[in-house]
This record gives sequence, structure tokens and C-alpha cells, in this order.
Amino acid sequence: MLDFNYAVRRNLKFIDLAYLAMSRLSKEQNQSVYMAALDADQALIIEEVGVTEDLRINSPVGKRLSLHCTACGKVLLAALSEEERRAYYGRNELRSLTTNTITDADQLEQQLVQVNLEGVAFDNEEYRMGLWIAASPVYDGRGSVIAAVGIMVPTSDINEESMQRFATAIKSCTAKISQIMGRIS
Repeated sequence: MLDFNYAVRRNLKFIDLAYLAMSRLSKEQNQSVYMAALDADQALIIEEVGVTEDLRINSPVGKRLSLHCTACGKVLLAALSEEERRAYYGRNELRSLTTNTITDADQLEQQLVQVNLEGVAFDNEEYRMGLWIAASPVYDGRGSVIAAVGIMVPTSDINEESMQRFATAIKSCTAKISQIMGRIS
């Protein structure tokens, strides 16, 4: 919290505040972390804290990702109204990137209900084989989702206990960022 208070007093931008929490999470969990925001019909990577090159998902800042097959994308999609999501499905093919990618809108909608209930979305090798991601929303002071933060973990490090640990950690990280956003927005 002292780091965040110092950043606020120095009038740093949102991304600078988020970077502090993301860096802490990355160090604590020894995993790469990234933040994405909704841009048109895609998730735009706006920040990334990588542990090693091997753990990156080729997501340099500025890269765009599909919403339907990424954890951050699902968080952003779940934040849209039902009408906005229907329009999204009408404009975009739910293209398969791996054998695990969900390409059925009804099945995806079921996952989005869970995302809204639990506050966390998962990508279980839907975007890239060998990679599991948990993501959670970042809220502004009005309670609107403004971004999503995801933690990227090699599937070799995933089991029931670690899935829960990473989900809890990402939710804690985004809660801290959201709390700060509530103070400055």
C-alpha cells in the first residue's frame, strides 16, 4: 500500500499504479502477468510483466487478442451487456486456435455467467497449448470494468491446488488496482 500511496501522490498514470501490483504478483508467484483493455472487438495488451521469455505468450504491449479464447478477453466480454455480446457474436467468428478453444456462443455464454459470478475467467490451453491463464477484472470508481489482468502459468505447473492459488492471487491483485482506481477516479 505504501508503494501505491507514493505513486498516487506523484500523480502517476493508471498503468503505473497497475504495474506496481502486477510486478508484486509476478514476483510472488514467479509467473508472467499481463493487463488488457477492450479495444473494439479485441483485447489490447496494455502492460506485461514477464518472468522469462519462455513464459510470455508473445503478447508485447500493443498486441491484440481474441476475446473468446483468452482469460482477459472473457473478463472483458463478460462485462458487456447481453445485447453487446450478441452483436459481438454477429460480427466475429469464434475461430479455433487450439483443440480446446470454445467456438460455440452458447457454451461461451455459460462460461461468462461463471466469470461474472466468480470474478475470474480461465483459459485452459484455448489460446495456446501448454499455457493456463486466470484473469480477473479491474474496476474504475463507478464500478465499470476498465481492464483485465491475467496470470500466465505453464500447464505443467497446474493442479487443483495451484489453480485455486493463482485464481485467488489474481483476484487479490485486481482488487488492489480497483481500490486505487476508486480513489483516483
